Amino acid sequence: MDQNSKDNSKKSISIQRMHLIMMAVAILLAVLLLYATYSVMEGYDILQKATDQYIELETSTQNLMSASDYLTESVQGFVVTADPSFVDDYFEEAKVSRRRDNALDTMEKTLAGTETHRYLEEALWYSNNLMEIEYYAMRLTIDANGMDINDFPEELQNVTIRPRHAWLSDESKRSIAIDLVFNDEYQRYKNNIRRDVDLCAGALVSDARNSQRQSAAHFREVIRRLTICIFLLLLSVLFMVILTAKLIIDPLNQGIRHIRKNELFPVTGSSEMRYLAQTYNDLYESSRKEQETLSYEASHDALTGLGNRAMFERVRNDCDPATTAMILIDIDYFKEVNDTYGHETGDQLLKRAAKVFRASFRSEDCVCRIGGDEFAVLMMHSGSHLKALVQRKIELAQAQLKEAENGVPGITISVGVAFPDRENPTEDIYQDADTALYKVKNAGRNGLAFYE
Repeated sequence: MDQNSKDNSKKSISIQRMHLIMMAVAILLAVLLLYATYSVMEGYDILQKATDQYIELETSTQNLMSASDYLTESVQGFVVTADPSFVDDYFEEAKVSRRRDNALDTMEKTLAGTETHRYLEEALWYSNNLMEIEYYAMRLTIDANGMDINDFPEELQNVTIRPRHAWLSDESKRSIAIDLVFNDEYQRYKNNIRRDVDLCAGALVSDARNSQRQSAAHFREVIRRLTICIFLLLLSVLFMVILTAKLIIDPLNQGIRHIRKNELFPVTGSSEMRYLAQTYNDLYESSRKEQETLSYEASHDALTGLGNRAMFERVRNDCDPATTAMILIDIDYFKEVNDTYGHETGDQLLKRAAKVFRASFRSEDCVCRIGGDEFAVLMMHSGSHLKALVQRKIELAQAQLKEAENGVPGITISVGVAFPDRENPTEDIYQDADTALYKVKNAGRNGLAFYE
């Protein structure tokens, strides 16, 4: 091994070690990034939990006051109007919806063991006393209005009218019932409940803000670490890119001049490069033109220049069958023309017919020669509403072909047409067009028939 080989070997080993070091640095930074990301997610989960808890408790406090106000409205409505539907509304809320009880249960679970819990206990005590007053007021109203107590919920049936109220007149009972749910004591109970609930809500807001401050401080520290890690990672990536470009990419660029023969070269540089580029470009263009020629010959009829059977089948499979009409054309007695005038004249006749057919239809329509004297047209975006137009096109083509031209004898044609919206179709539009064509042939040829 010569001295240069030894130097190159040492250089290669040095590069390998450098790559290993940079890889280790990158892995370390990636681990730190993952840890920092996990810390962010953990802090977010804590903040999300505190926020969800606050939202849940805030919703519970709102439900508690909303349910309490709804019960108050129901009991007040009943004692004033004696309408039993208010009692139904009251117990629907108290026993079925149970917003007040559910709200208190939620708050009980969350606030248990905290200083805020005593406000909740007070609110619960006032709420229970308020409900006893409401039951008693409704019981007095039932008795004062001579209603059957058995028609009301069991909770009201179990309420006993106090002796001092039992002997009072109905009007007095109604007055006492109304006073019970409208007096200052009732309102004081309501205000106390609202006060305790507001105190709970205030404590919740304070706790939520503390959690947010702690989470914000945590996020700031984690983001600072993330920023440092990302900066270091970018520096290491940049260093690795420069090192790779200097030691790997540049040497590769010196060798890839010899493997770019599959691309089109710009004709620039030295005469040798210009010659090489021009030679490659000539070969490239020759190959492309040969491919285009082969593709054209594979899909076109060599005699007439129309599409051949392969193109016909491909276009037929690709077009929209709901908007494509099928036209089949046969040259009448073509064998006799060949026998009488010769095959060269027959070929000229086919070319002339192809020219007429191509001129008779639109550029978007596909005109093909699918057999010796058989032609087909796939007429795009058409339907039976174009029947008169198709008939006119065929008649003009028939009129042109009947006249002899440049030594080519006149001919007649038989045409069968099937539209996509034809009545009583079979599964194959080609078969239906062929059926129409044979209808013309059976009638003596030289004509046009539509599949119906």
